Amino acid sequence: MAELPVASHPVALRSSLACDLGEVRVVTGRVRDFLNAHGCNEAELNACDLALVEACNNAIRYAPPAARQKPVGVECVCDERIIELRVLDHTSGFDWPERASLPEKAAAASS
Repeated sequence: MAELPVASHPVALRSSLACDLGEVRVVTGRVRDFLNAHGCNEAELNACDLALVEACNNAIRYAPPAARQKPVGVECVCDERIIELRVLDHTSGFDWPERASLPEKAAAASS
C-alpha cells in the first residue's frame, strides 16, 4: 500500500519591505526572530539569513524603475521538517539557457 502524505501544521510569517537596500536588514531580522522562536538552530538561522539577504538585495537591485515604488514581499513558512523562504519581487525574471553547463573547473571536478 502506498504511504499517505504526512500532514503538517506549518507556521508562516508574511512581511514586506520598501524597494530600498536599507530596509533589508529589518525584514531579515524579523524572519530570523520568527525562525528562532520556532526552534531553528544557529546554523539554520545563519543559512536562511544569508539566502534571504541575497534574494532581497537582488529583488531590489534588479527591479525596473517602474517597479521601485512597489514593495518586495517576503514569506517564511516552516514546520518541523522544512523551512521555505519566498521573495516576491517585481523584476522581469531570468532568461534560462536551453541547456545548463558548469564552468570548466567545476565540470572537471564532478567527473
